[in-house]
Formats: sequence, structure tokens, C-alpha cells
Amino acid sequence: MYWYAELKSVVAVQRKWQSLHPGEKPPTDKALNRWMNQFKETGTVEKQKSTGRPRTSEEDVERIRQSCIRSPKKSIARRSVTLGIPKTTIQNVLHKCLRLHAYNIQLKQEIKPDDRPKHVEFATFMLNAIDEDGTFLSRICFSDETTFYMNGCVNRHNCRIWGTQQPNEIDEYVRGSPIVNVWCGFLYDRVIGPFFFSESTITGVVYLDLLDQYVFPQIEIFEQETVSRVIFM
Repeated sequence: MYWYAELKSVVAVQRKWQSLHPGEKPPTDKALNRWMNQFKETGTVEKQKSTGRPRTSEEDVERIRQSCIRSPKKSIARRSVTLGIPKTTIQNVLHKCLRLHAYNIQLKQEIKPDDRPKHVEFATFMLNAIDEDGTFLSRICFSDETTFYMNGCVNRHNCRIWGTQQPNEIDEYVRGSPIVNVWCGFLYDRVIGPFFFSESTITGVVYLDLLDQYVFPQIEIFEQETVSRVIFM
């Protein structure tokens, strides 16, 4: 930089370099100009430490915030395409700046006032029965039925809602959607089912046919006395 300040010419500096270092290629015009500008700004031509990735601007942070307010269910990938901001930047802003979390939709059954006494009564019955008979649990077939709506409403595993607290999100089913009813049972050592009903409505007669024609044949390896003592819950 001393030569540049003295000679006032890039070409003169290059000639000076060649005279002192025969056979070596002198610095390019671009390199000399860059070094001179850096010397004027920092007082040195040494390589400066990197400051890392550029910080996300406040404008981008606010754009991401407003996007989450407008569309809390939108995925990071879709949000990245819409805003033109890298996915990693959006993810860092959501977690570190906005303190948002991806909440999963939970499907819960409504608990009515008279359900709690029934739960206590059932729990008391189970504890007493286990105390009186050590094989009681091995003779219980826990079963459940559920209805799947064919309109694809609410996929809990793929749906996330970005927010600062758990949202009270309600998804309504569309009336008239085709449905599939499924039954499944659990014994202490095996799973029975799943069984898909061809009927759209499950009545007592349909359920009895399920037990006689589908369930009992699958547990026929038990003694007949044992089968007759199986309790369905």
C-alpha cells in the first residue's frame, strides 16, 4: 500500500513488484484496488474474520410473522415459496425470533358431567376383580370401533398449527361423506382384527354377528369354557 500511495498508479506498482520479484506474477488490478479500499476502511490488508451469515432483516421477520397470522397451518416449505425466503431462515425465525411452536391437532372425546362417576366406578370394579382373580386380565378382550370419513378431513399427523400456545382448533366433518366403520379387539396375547363393516350403521344384530362369525372363531384355540368367560370391553 506504501507503493500505491507513493506511485499513484496500479501499473507502476505492478512494475515495481516485477523488479523486486523477477519471474513472479504481480497482483492483478482488481486485487490491488481491493486491498487499497480495505486499507482505507480498516487500516490493514489482513483478511478480516467472517461475521457469519447475514442477519435476517426486521422486514423479513415481520413478513414471516404476518404470514403465520394469516395462515397458521401453512407448512414451512409452502411459506418459503410464497415469501421467497429460504426454509432454514424461516425455521430459525419461527423458533428463535417469534418463539412459535408447531402444534399437532388432537382429536378428543367430549367428557360429559356424568362420565366421571362412571370412570371411577369402572376403575374400582377392575381393581377389585384383579385382586380376586389373578387371571382376570387374561380373559378380557378390549375392543373399540371407529369411523373413518372418506372426505380426508383432518390428518393429524400431517397438520401443524404455528402459534405461541395450544390452539383450540375445531375441524367439522362434512355431512353425507362416505364412511368406513372398523372394529378391532385386543386380548392379552394377540390382536383380533381389524374388521371392516359392510354396513353403514352398526346395530346390536350386526355386532352379534361380528362376535359369532368373526371374533369367536379366532379365539377357538381356547377351551370352550374359557371362551364363554371372555369379557368384552
